[in-house]
Amino acid sequence: MVPGKPEKREHEYIRHGVRALIASFVVATGQVVWNLGQTRTSADFAVHLANVVHQLPEMQRYDWVVDNLNTHWSLAVCVGRPVVQRALCGEGPTPRRAAACLPQQSDS
Repeated sequence: MVPGKPEKREHEYIRHGVRALIASFVVATGQVVWNLGQTRTSADFAVHLANVVHQLPEMQRYDWVVDNLNTHWSLAVCVGRPVVQRALCGEGPTPRRAAACLPQQSDS
């Protein structure tokens, strides 16, 4: 330390591990359903969606608003777990329901 000069701090820091929080806010009830894990893969997202469906079985419909992160739009999310497939795509593999599981193409 030099008198009259501010002390410099190192920008590096020690990581003590990371966690991935995946959460869903249920507008109708105000409830937050969440999963905490060490990874953020499409399989983790599918597990989270299945957890939401399992915790809220009385819901008539599930609508998720997500960003364009690749784990949200993976086909594995839609077809990986039957309970998620029914919640996202409905019953039966119709082309319209299958298209709902794929990312929308922009016209720009």
